[in-house]
Amino acid sequence: MIPHHIGYGPGQRGIDWDHFDAHRSPVVEIFSGHGSSERDGGPYPMYHTMGPRSHRGTVAHGLALGKRFGFVAGTDHHGGYPGHYGEGRTAVYAQELTRASLWEALRARRCYAVTGDKIELEFFVDDAFMGEETAGSGRREVRLGIRGSDVLDRIVVVKNNRPLRRVFGPAPGEKLPDPLQAKVRLEWGWGDKNELVRWDGEARLSVGEILSVEPCFSGEPVLAPDDAHEAPTDESPIHGLTAQDERSVRWFSHTRGNPHPFLRGTSALVLELSAPQRTELELELNGRQYRFRLEDLLEGSRSVFLRGWRSEALLVHRAVPAYRYNLELAFEDPEPEQEVDVYTLRVAQENDQWAWASPIWVAS
Repeated sequence: MIPHHIGYGPGQRGIDWDHFDAHRSPVVEIFSGHGSSERDGGPYPMYHTMGPRSHRGTVAHGLALGKRFGFVAGTDHHGGYPGHYGEGRTAVYAQELTRASLWEALRARRCYAVTGDKIELEFFVDDAFMGEETAGSGRREVRLGIRGSDVLDRIVVVKNNRPLRRVFGPAPGEKLPDPLQAKVRLEWGWGDKNELVRWDGEARLSVGEILSVEPCFSGEPVLAPDDAHEAPTDESPIHGLTAQDERSVRWFSHTRGNPHPFLRGTSALVLELSAPQRTELELELNGRQYRFRLEDLLEGSRSVFLRGWRSEALLVHRAVPAYRYNLELAFEDPEPEQEVDVYTLRVAQENDQWAWASPIWVAS
């Protein structure tokens, strides 16, 4: 059983830690469409009609009470789209892609939570990996590796609910290599919130290679099931990649305009490129063609409206060089603080996408 939107607290459809059973609930939801339950002062507060976030319902309070659990996230998406981007995903370190292996990994707490972007995390204290328990009375080595989907903003190693080490993401460099490795996010949507738009797109590189494609697909941005529009088409799914090779990717998608200025209805792909700066990114969207030079995207984003102002639009985000989304760090924690110290890791990108690594417990 996975305790869900726990931050509301006892008696308010949140968690009551007095009744928590780690055997039945090896993992706890730290983030969903309701908001973040990590701590009462953290990002993504709860503004649902069910009420505000309370300290007694947070992950931080549960860890302070000595409870042991891993972190997961889930969308709670009432529009019924699996993996709805931006409202919670769970990453799992499994031996293989089978139900049994996934189940074993969740039981062992080898997992972590992200809001939407597939931020890759590795987190160790000495030889213990996230979710594990170990012992060590002296100095401890903390190691982490992060591979983001956008610019890394701040990384915080937390010990016993207090920041132990805070690192800010690297500043823009003076000179970039050429060719270089970078990520470019293609985001589409906007327009009339009551108009369904189908997108058929292709992205091609004039020179270079597409190393990876990360989908950031969204379902209907709805709060309750009866708020949803009727199914957009008979096609299933409503988004998908249809072809991909080392120089191009094709996809289809359906969007409506953003229902509120603070509620996103867009979808996106994140392309990781290895290419010279002179490379042109050639886009074809719904029969219209566009070209963007990588060197211009390194300077800043570009946007186009497909049918004029206030119609559906494309945003080609600023290109992010690899050194701004990759980080490795190792340092020593000189001494224990209590009988069992609890280490966690949280990561924030500049685009407000977050990740939380499951804890590591170290007994003195």
